[in-house]
Amino acid sequence: MDNSKKWFDFMNEAQTSLLLGQNIDRYKPNIQIAIEPSFDSSFHLQLEINEKIVKWYRTTWFRLVDAPKFYDPLESLKYLGQTIKPTIKYESGTTDKNGLNDIIDFAKTISVKPRLDKCGGIILDGISYTLNIGVESTQTTFKWHYLPNEWTDLQKLTAMLEELNKKL
Repeated sequence: MDNSKKWFDFMNEAQTSLLLGQNIDRYKPNIQIAIEPSFDSSFHLQLEINEKIVKWYRTTWFRLVDAPKFYDPLESLKYLGQTIKPTIKYESGTTDKNGLNDIIDFAKTISVKPRLDKCGGIILDGISYTLNIGVESTQTTFKWHYLPNEWTDLQKLTAMLEELNKKL
């Protein structure tokens, strides 16, 4: 099996682990975002919203740590004959709900219509986004590489969640 096939199989395993995230109480309101750059570490931030606190969970896949294991000749020798597992870090904590009211309130106001026409183009060097908002069995999921103009609410919420991720 060539290295490209091994790498793509490995990336699929890492992405599955990343998007699975951590075990949260889906009976509580939750906001989750996964941001997957093509050439950098990816993260999945999960917010479980309770009465006074928000439990947060962050799953990070360190793509730049793993890529040399497949493509750097000297580094790949270290893993000859071994099964390589993704380098994933799991973190969690709590934060005061009052500090996230802007995010929670804005998420409640999002108005986005489904896109059925062709977006166009192939994304070679981009970022894949997955945003999930909901409670119990009522969930809304948005996925995009290229954000259509009519989805600007998602861009604003994404920026708010990225800023929060940096603070946690």
